[in-house]
Amino acid sequence: MEQLTLTPQEVTEVSLVQSDAAELTRALQGPRQHPDAGIFPYTTTGLLGLVTEESFLYLTHKSRNSALHIAEPTLFSKFASNVTKARARMKLFDDTDGNADGLVEALTAAHARSREWFNAPHRGAFRWWIRYLQPDLGVYFRGEDPVATTHTALVSLGMTLDELKSITPPELDDLGQRLHAFGREVGVYLRCLSTLFQKFGMPIELQPESLNLDGFRLSRNDFIGTKVYRAAESTYRLSEERFVGALLMAQCQINCAIRVLPVLLSQGSNLLFRMQFLAAYHAQRMLTTAAPHLLSELPSLNASEMAVLASRGLRNSCAHYGLRGAEVAAIGEADPFSKLIECHVQASKSEVTTLLERWLVGASTVMQTRVSKSRLKGVRAFFGEHS
Repeated sequence: MEQLTLTPQEVTEVSLVQSDAAELTRALQGPRQHPDAGIFPYTTTGLLGLVTEESFLYLTHKSRNSALHIAEPTLFSKFASNVTKARARMKLFDDTDGNADGLVEALTAAHARSREWFNAPHRGAFRWWIRYLQPDLGVYFRGEDPVATTHTALVSLGMTLDELKSITPPELDDLGQRLHAFGREVGVYLRCLSTLFQKFGMPIELQPESLNLDGFRLSRNDFIGTKVYRAAESTYRLSEERFVGALLMAQCQINCAIRVLPVLLSQGSNLLFRMQFLAAYHAQRMLTTAAPHLLSELPSLNASEMAVLASRGLRNSCAHYGLRGAEVAAIGEADPFSKLIECHVQASKSEVTTLLERWLVGASTVMQTRVSKSRLKGVRAFFGEHS
């Protein structure tokens, strides 16, 4: 097959995209034989959004080499907003689409639409009585830790706020078909990447072996959302009630980063580092606004450690592709991503990884004392699924 010519910088940058795309394929395809395979997509939405959108932007807009250009797949002509929001929701309050107020309003709309959807089938005199028993919130757990909710999943599907506010129960009934079509187009896009990268001698295995997930289980409990929010508000001791849904979202992202993604992605992979750094960076900034009292219970960090977790340069390099100022150090290196990290924070990848794990585990532990599967047991919905 014809080998196309890339500059040394392009070789390095494309290798970083290729390794992350291969890791994404592993995360999406690896659990396909697992009994909880239907739950994993709730935990990998941000992962999918990051790799697909940022690789597409790099290949279509950032590169001057026509050999790297990729024809626009249906994923970005039909589901562009889905991809963008899947990635943007990782930023929590830093999402430029409304920041904190925008996320709070979107979650409020998702809760309202979800409640309407679940109550829609009921008719007659008992309809309004049944709504107090009918669940409208599903929470997924790894052990005691929440890792996803149906409300936050709805917010991450790429709908605008106006669409969330106006969506009807019949349209929500069709959501499964839309998600299936979205997933199919993600697969088509990954095949496009594989075909392109193969020209550079960097193939992607599109049918990786099933992951060995023996002993790893996810569970679901159904709730009446209002009761969960009321319980969480009380245990989180929030100064503003409106932040409760967003704080649950942050807790889920923290837990995904340390409880789920490490079993789906290769240990030490660049993509796992990206996701853990982004989770810690944005959760820390959000907690400063929504629940600053929790920060005092988190692992104590010295000034240099705080500077690492707050590094805007490293955050941008984790959130985007391209060497972004680290060209001299990274080009030609066996591990260019590690060199990129050192350029930003003067610490090794292993040192930053250890710091991230310490902060994320500490944050997860502190939040679990407030909201966990056991603590929410008393407010589970009478009807619904409880696995």
